Amino acid sequence: AVPSSVFGRSTGSLELTKGEICSRFLYCAGSCTHKNVVSWSAMIAAYGCHGRGQEALELFPMMLRSGIAPNRITFVSLLYACSHSGLVGEGLQFFSLMREGYCLMPDVKHYTCMVDLLGRAGKLDEALNLIEKMTVEKDEGLWGALFGACRIHGNVELAEKAARSLLELQPQNPGHYVLLSNIYAKAGRWEDMAKIRELMTHRRLKKIPGWTWIEADNKIHQFSVGDHTHPWSKEIYEKLKSLSEELELAGYVPDTNCVA
Repeated sequence: AVPSSVFGRSTGSLELTKGEICSRFLYCAGSCTHKNVVSWSAMIAAYGCHGRGQEALELFPMMLRSGIAPNRITFVSLLYACSHSGLVGEGLQFFSLMREGYCLMPDVKHYTCMVDLLGRAGKLDEALNLIEKMTVEKDEGLWGALFGACRIHGNVELAEKAARSLLELQPQNPGHYVLLSNIYAKAGRWEDMAKIRELMTHRRLKKIPGWTWIEADNKIHQFSVGDHTHPWSKEIYEKLKSLSEELELAGYVPDTNCVA
């Protein structure tokens, strides 16, 4: 049987990454006697990346009262926090504030946060309008944010536009092809899906499966999707099946629309 420590430590490490590390960092940063713009921005980002957007935004007036002026990184952190907590109105206010209140011109990172914010909220036309009006150079992160939002909300037409821009920037990235083909599949456009898959074959593109590592009893264990080479594979898959059944009973429904 698989030692319980394997599952306990692997899930424990996830919890540490998502919770305890954030808490410890915030404690250390918050206890600093002399905070600067870097520490304030980092605290805002830490709260934001863990979905604690409102708490992240509450740090901003505290920062100002301490006599520290925000910089571009501060506003990236604020906009990121807004996008991960669905705070559309607040995000729009901060985007305006950085330009009009602090004369800081947004770069592609700020625009990407805004596109992600609007896209997650289903405001795809507004996100596209923002992209079309921006004067800074567009990159794959920007178009990727719009592309991902199109998948979530099933906007095939806009997804095609985003995909064209992405493939111009990264023609050899198989992930873009896979995501577009899955969007077509979800919309029932099987011929278009087949064309994308054929194009991948023609260009000899193949999505490399991801790998993950865990440590148990001072030994590193490596896993990949569909991998059966581990000596405990049988027990591991039985445990995964059991966990999946428990998740289903709890009401979890997996999103398989972006599975390659």
